[in-house]
Amino acid sequence: MIKLKKCKFIQRELWFLRHIILADGIRTDPEKIAKMVALLSLTNLKKLRLRLGLFFYYWQYIKGFSDITRSMYKLIREENDKLISFEWMLAKQKAFKVIKVKLIIVSIIVHFNFNKLFILYIDVSGGGVEAILHQKDDNRREWIIICANRTFNEYKKKYPIIEQECLAVV
Repeated sequence: MIKLKKCKFIQRELWFLRHIILADGIRTDPEKIAKMVALLSLTNLKKLRLRLGLFFYYWQYIKGFSDITRSMYKLIREENDKLISFEWMLAKQKAFKVIKVKLIIVSIIVHFNFNKLFILYIDVSGGGVEAILHQKDDNRREWIIICANRTFNEYKKKYPIIEQECLAVV
């Protein structure tokens, strides 16, 4: 049964699961982003996992997310059933700062418009793939519909480049 006192109609924006849904697209919650940007540097593996989980929630807004976070994800993987030792170096600190900056300048992800052409950009490099789906508005400005990033496992890194690019489309 629907409870009308819990329903909202004719809203300009709707806050839903840490996202703001607008008529022209979806954007991140600025309050949540401000808290994420204020986070201090990491000192142990547990804090790294927590931060990566927070950042991953907004991965679709960040172009090149998997490339930027690759060095941090290497710290949480296991080799021979043992964790890699936690060494927070300058490169990882730089990646941590880059993600926080990209969260601040994140753009709106627009809704699909099936009456307009879709533009797909694919980039395969450095053991991963990135695909970005765009559409142009009436002013010919490109807007992101969705970003997808993926790091290849050791087997897919050995695929020929054409097959790696096909993985981006699939």
